Amino acid sequence: MHSIARLDFGNCEVYGKPGWLTVGRVYCSPRVLWINEPREVWRPGHENPLLLSFVQAQEGELRLGLPPGCYTLKLSFYDAQEEHGPFSLAVASGDGRAAMGAGEQRVILAGVTVPRGQVVTEQADVTHSGGALALRFKAAVGKTFLLNALEVLGPDDAELQMLFDDAPSDILPAPVELLATGRDDPRAALREVCEWLMAHRRADGFLGDPEGERRWWYTSAYPIRTLLAGSAIFGDDRYRVAAQEVLDLFVLDQMPEGGFPQSYQGRGALASLPAAELDALRAKTWMNLADIGSTVSALAFAIRYTAGERQARYRAAVKKYLDIWAPQFQQPSGGFTNGWLAGHNAQWIYSIATGTTALSYAFYAAATGEPGYIEVAERAAQFLVRDWHEDGRPYIWPFDWYYPGSPFYMRVRDIGEQFYILDAIAGVASVSRNAGLRREVFDALRKYLLGSQGLIATWDGAAWWSLQDTWNNSKSAATPLFLAYFLRVAPQYDLSRAELAQVEAVYAVTRRFLCTPAHARQIGVMENDPDLPWGGHSLMSWTGSLMSWTGCAVAATGFAGLALADMVQPGISYMA
Repeated sequence: MHSIARLDFGNCEVYGKPGWLTVGRVYCSPRVLWINEPREVWRPGHENPLLLSFVQAQEGELRLGLPPGCYTLKLSFYDAQEEHGPFSLAVASGDGRAAMGAGEQRVILAGVTVPRGQVVTEQADVTHSGGALALRFKAAVGKTFLLNALEVLGPDDAELQMLFDDAPSDILPAPVELLATGRDDPRAALREVCEWLMAHRRADGFLGDPEGERRWWYTSAYPIRTLLAGSAIFGDDRYRVAAQEVLDLFVLDQMPEGGFPQSYQGRGALASLPAAELDALRAKTWMNLADIGSTVSALAFAIRYTAGERQARYRAAVKKYLDIWAPQFQQPSGGFTNGWLAGHNAQWIYSIATGTTALSYAFYAAATGEPGYIEVAERAAQFLVRDWHEDGRPYIWPFDWYYPGSPFYMRVRDIGEQFYILDAIAGVASVSRNAGLRREVFDALRKYLLGSQGLIATWDGAAWWSLQDTWNNSKSAATPLFLAYFLRVAPQYDLSRAELAQVEAVYAVTRRFLCTPAHARQIGVMENDPDLPWGGHSLMSWTGSLMSWTGCAVAATGFAGLALADMVQPGISYMA
């Protein structure tokens, strides 16, 4: 028997054990996934990286695509702070698309208890008839199961298989194949992206990726910027109107103090609600800068695309946010905390909040010419680049209680967080007249792209960066935008011809990848919701569910659109 799968469970941001696939609540593979949403937990301090993170829930079902055969499951459980169980584990063979709990099952572990601070390991043999092997964990009422790690051993010729025929492949094309067969037509690709976004507006007026009943505003920001850029490139007013209709709803969600809830409320003008209702909303709702800064930057971006009373409303809403709400969260260093978190203020500086807020100030300055705003953006951008490592890794300030619990140098493959920093520094530098700031941004991007642990050095020879979970994959769609910005400004600085050639080569491959729909869907671009009895449009789907491949499809299409628009009209995605 040989090792077929080594799975490390928990938050995908936690640096796991090399050679193990990190599996969290978010879809990351067409070969293995949870079909319900467990909670991800990170616990610091253990020397074994497999025991730093886990998933837990009262019950959960994990599915693996495996051929028929006999397998051995090795499971590890550990929590330094809490006891878990008792819980059981049952297995069943069936269709990957079946409803949770479907089919005949057999209990292979029962009464498992994991004492606090004690490592528990279990091993079980299973016979599988083929298709999806379902692992069904169920704890007693009021209790939880947990899972840190799972290794599957089986026949020498067995390997993980695709669970779904219609899920995008997790095998990337080789660059030589892509350059020979892929499409290099960003104008056609942008038109397809804009039309796809138009077709995916929701009945309630929202455009973005919902999760259950929640409509996350940040997922609308990048489709909005794409549609506005598309309206200018194609002269198609439908795109502008569609973007404005979403932004009109966003403006209605502004609170009296200038902030916005992180998800669409659909209650009309929130500022006109009675005081008691507003207080109740504040008590249960995040008004965090990281999420909302994305959409405020889109609102500022839209000022140039509007006129008359609507432009006045957009301008007033952005100005109120930047003058009253955001400044209270900026620290002396220039960084911003994450704002209001359902009853209390965030404590730490947060890189994503700093990035989205900086871009909002920069876009407002570019749209209005009002003094004082670009200086705030520049201070924030300088904070983001000041500690960039020479080897290419950015210095990240994580959210208050997130891994690893302090600022750290993040590996460049984790584009999910880094997108917001790259988008901010490129955007601020594009509209700033501060030559020193622009040089600092160029130097940071040079390290990021060309450093010994940078984006090009860690390239694995495929036509795109290594696929991760659907959230990270979606953000990667914008990476050619940053490559294009770097190539555009590089002639002003002391970049060698060899370095320039390296970036140009990567840009040529990734440009073609993004322009070819069959490949772009591998990172969620223009991916339609699958027909599943679970997941639906959530982050478990490959389109719009956390549990399938469309978890961030609308946002991914927006991210891709920014890069494609820049290919067609350089600088348009940054108001340059």
